[in-house]
Amino acid sequence: MKDRSLLVGIMADSHGRSESIGAALEAFRSLGCQRVHHLGDVCDSMIPQTADACVDLLVQANVFVVKGNNDHAVVVNQWGMNTGLVREDVLQYLKDLPKSLEWRGADFAHSLPFTKEMGLSAMVGPMTDAQTLRYFSRKKNGLFFRGHSHDPAAAFLVNGRVHSQSLEPGRTLPLEDRLPCVVTCGALTRGYATLWNPDACTITCLSIG
Repeated sequence: MKDRSLLVGIMADSHGRSESIGAALEAFRSLGCQRVHHLGDVCDSMIPQTADACVDLLVQANVFVVKGNNDHAVVVNQWGMNTGLVREDVLQYLKDLPKSLEWRGADFAHSLPFTKEMGLSAMVGPMTDAQTLRYFSRKKNGLFFRGHSHDPAAAFLVNGRVHSQSLEPGRTLPLEDRLPCVVTCGALTRGYATLWNPDACTITCLSIG
């Protein structure tokens, strides 16, 4: 029998704000989440000195993280420069982050899921209707969680066309009849996160902080 209590916390786009990561982790803990994902832009290339505190929180909490464009930029700008702004172990952690992950049939990436074909450009490319249909053609019952776009939304097919629905904090959206689906989780910098129940096949938009 499946454990229907399994809950997954998902955050994205903290942009160097360790206090936002801490608030999200506390919210996920209070909800009983057994697994947490961060969908990239942990750091912000404009304030690289905040990277250490952000990464320390994620490592301590065993968060599954994918690389965002800002994380990549921090590595490119700081690697080997000896500026003292970012610890070497943090730079190595950011450098080694995967561009995408898959778990329980769901895909996780910063912006676009086509990381093998597109490489680094998948971190910044927009999730247009054409890209959404491209994903749907490959994953007939797919579920893709992404960040990058800072407002929470879900995109799915209605009468063969891509329909995008904004997500409001506190609202739970059943996904079973909406697969394939692309979920934009919203940015921590705007106080958003997402709760996913993979067995009940629902997502809930959360307000953080």
